[in-house]
Amino acid sequence: MRSRRSVRSLFPAVLAVGLAPVLLATPVLAQAGDGWSQFQGGPAHTGVAATGPAPGYRLAWEFLQAGGGPRGEYGLSAPVVTGDTVVAVGPESIVGLTVATGDVAWSIDRALGPSVGAAVAQGPDGPVVLFTEGWGDGPPDVDQTPTVTTSTSASASPSAVPGDAGPTDSRLMAFTPRETEPLWTVDLPAVSRTGVTITGDLAVVGGIDGSITAVEVATGDEAWTANVGGFVESSIAATDDLIVVPVRGDQDTAVALVALAVSDGEQAWRYEPATTSYAGGAPSIDDDTAYVTFADGTVRAVALADGAERWRAILNASVNPFSAASSPVLVDGAVLVADVRGQVYRLDAATGDRVWDHAYNRPVIRSTPVAVGDHLVLATTDGHLAAFELSSGDLVWESALGDASLRSIAVADDTLVIARGGASAGMAGIVHDPAAASVRVQSPTILRPAAMLAGWAAGFVVAMGLLLGGRVLWARLGPPEIPSEDEGEPDGEEES
Repeated sequence: MRSRRSVRSLFPAVLAVGLAPVLLATPVLAQAGDGWSQFQGGPAHTGVAATGPAPGYRLAWEFLQAGGGPRGEYGLSAPVVTGDTVVAVGPESIVGLTVATGDVAWSIDRALGPSVGAAVAQGPDGPVVLFTEGWGDGPPDVDQTPTVTTSTSASASPSAVPGDAGPTDSRLMAFTPRETEPLWTVDLPAVSRTGVTITGDLAVVGGIDGSITAVEVATGDEAWTANVGGFVESSIAATDDLIVVPVRGDQDTAVALVALAVSDGEQAWRYEPATTSYAGGAPSIDDDTAYVTFADGTVRAVALADGAERWRAILNASVNPFSAASSPVLVDGAVLVADVRGQVYRLDAATGDRVWDHAYNRPVIRSTPVAVGDHLVLATTDGHLAAFELSSGDLVWESALGDASLRSIAVADDTLVIARGGASAGMAGIVHDPAAASVRVQSPTILRPAAMLAGWAAGFVVAMGLLLGGRVLWARLGPPEIPSEDEGEPDGEEES
């Protein structure tokens, strides 16, 4: 069922002017927008930007927005970019910022819901932002559920009151930022945590009940629905023909990767790995293979043709499977991932063999790296940004960006935009700094025989010096004094 409700722009004066540069006319409302228009760049989630700022970097701007929702703990989603505007979803609003300055171009109220990524399509009158809203029966671990009010029209749905709402509390919405009314809204069968994936003329979202809903972007008409079982919480990847859904398992349902036909939602195959893990991350797709991480610390390659496992690679730690930002990066015949301990890996896409790894040793909990030109850029949970050379794995630049927890990265032509949590929650714009100092650091796990022998030799010299010096000092002290038998024991103590 489709419904409409009004959306209040907080910056109406800016909408017609601030977004003018990005309102590019196209024949139909179907194809994804230019740039980093979806999670990890596009429907395949490859995480690759052919162009973008090279390391080193500097902080160009900050947009501070305190956490919202229950207990104020929910921040912004992974950002997406269209033209000169970056878009991110918060628990109670969605915001568009100017990429160059971080200034607010527009902001839209949304019913309280998970902060999951939007997607951008291009329409005849400009970009169209698609996002989900609503939290169904309410957020987790909330004693007192807040009421979220929204402005309404005569035909609008009631204000969302999590905890006191039916299944229509969760919705998919399409919105043109310069308008005050949504193009359309579609009721969803369950709360969505996947964010929106656009493939061809369809927008696809998953629900925590295992439901998959495909909607025509141009009209808001429901194309089909399917159910893959289990829980669907991570981002859905897609090709022109297949939608690849990560399914989180439980005691009754095995963790799985499920492929559905874009045309009608029919299941093409279901891959259930041999693992005791219940959780898998968001998949990434190249021409004929899907790559996905699992909570057992493995990366698996699955054939798109039939769902057969091609290879399995074992990491030293897991990639966080409970974060939507957990998909591998695919570039130049390589699969690149970062585990929760900050170890970065380059695997051969054809075999899964480890080409190199770099033990950066900083936590990576809610982000996935991106490939920008010849470098892999990684944001860490303890506020560091680092760049690694794709060919060698060497660390070539790093810096701390304050006390914020860094999350997902979006890439524009001249700017990296990073979602942040913690004390400096919001977003930050990062640009190239020609004066930034570069480094060349190999992984501490690499065995370097020459350096190791030199270290042993230096240690031997130091040890011999201490030994010989100790003997000389010992000789200078003279023989020890031995007490005579007449001295006996001190007064007040008995001989033992």
